[in-house]
Amino acid sequence: GCISLILTPLIVWPMLFARLRKGIDFKIRKTLHYLSIVWGISICFHAPQRRIGLLMGIAVGTYALDWIYGFFCKVYHAKTLRFKRIGEAVEVVWEHPKGFESDGAGYIYLCLPWISRTEWHAFSLFSHPTLP
Repeated sequence: GCISLILTPLIVWPMLFARLRKGIDFKIRKTLHYLSIVWGISICFHAPQRRIGLLMGIAVGTYALDWIYGFFCKVYHAKTLRFKRIGEAVEVVWEHPKGFESDGAGYIYLCLPWISRTEWHAFSLFSHPTLP
């Protein structure tokens, strides 16, 4: 219980309070958010008589399986990307790699190796108005 109690503010506060959100670098906030995995596992052992381990185990297990599936089955290589700055946003256009499916909404993570081979950047998906 103490582990979860200590981790909860580290996970929640940097996104809950605007002052912390602005003052803490995004990479640090993202790293702190990954503590939710440790938090979920520690909750599994908090109250064994109440079957919380089963409930949280299912939640953490589902999260882990979804991450594994996405990592091994939903990674595609887009060979050519076109970038265009539009005010505060960036438009990224590419030809869909084989096997990639999209209904024109959602989000993707792009690895831009010239920025960093270990960073993935989130982009919202929208159907292009003129391209198929």
